[in-house]
Amino acid sequence: MGFFDIFKVSKFKNEIEQLKQQNALLQQKLDGLCYSDYESAQRTIQQLNQLANDKRNEISNIENQRSSLEKKLFDETQIANRDFEQFKENINNKISSLNEEFAKSEKKLKTSTNKIAKSKEIYKSIEYSINN
Repeated sequence: MGFFDIFKVSKFKNEIEQLKQQNALLQQKLDGLCYSDYESAQRTIQQLNQLANDKRNEISNIENQRSSLEKKLFDETQIANRDFEQFKENINNKISSLNEEFAKSEKKLKTSTNKIAKSKEIYKSIEYSINN
């Protein structure tokens, strides 16, 4: 150790004192944040990571439930649409059948009306012949 190293010792002491002050200040900040030591901070980080993983799992489960419900809704909608189309087809068939029956009944009614009209004409002719 040389003569000039003696002057460096006081410089080193000053630097050590400054570093101690900085360390104390940083330690106070950590204590203020309730992280008095590294292990406490690590435990908190692990807890937060576990909480984040739990929330991710919960989100995943909810998304799976949502997908399942959307699929079920789609399937039920398809079934309802199919049933509605069958019902509509049945109703249209019944309407067509009733329209055909109505047309036949109208035709029979017209035929019967014509027969009655002819019978009236014959009756009037006979009555006229008898009276004259």
